[in-house]
Amino acid sequence: MKRILFLVISPHVMYVFRWQLPMNTSLMHRITGCAMTTALYVFGYTICLLPGDYITYLTMVKDWSLGPALITSAKFILAYPLAYHAINGARHLGWDTGKGFDLGTIYKTGWFAFIGAAVIAAVATQL
Repeated sequence: MKRILFLVISPHVMYVFRWQLPMNTSLMHRITGCAMTTALYVFGYTICLLPGDYITYLTMVKDWSLGPALITSAKFILAYPLAYHAINGARHLGWDTGKGFDLGTIYKTGWFAFIGAAVIAAVATQL
């Protein structure tokens, strides 16, 4: 007797495929690019529309006397997407030359992008 399988015609990706590093690196590259672009436009237009100049608002933030832990965390949160997007962008440029498509290299460069970005962001927070 034949067994009939009732499968969804268009299954959702999360239920069919196991979450893997290349999926994560692609998603993070897109998210960091969109987030940085949005932040740049929002910050730029906000500074242009608010009264006063940039120094006024920088002085106001300094007067809040935020603790070093909060300032260091904020620096890391701002530096990590930039570092990750730059490293992963270099990885994509390497792919444009036709190199690095074997699975082992994809995983090595993917981990390098995540860890390297964290190291660069940590160093940048200390500047």
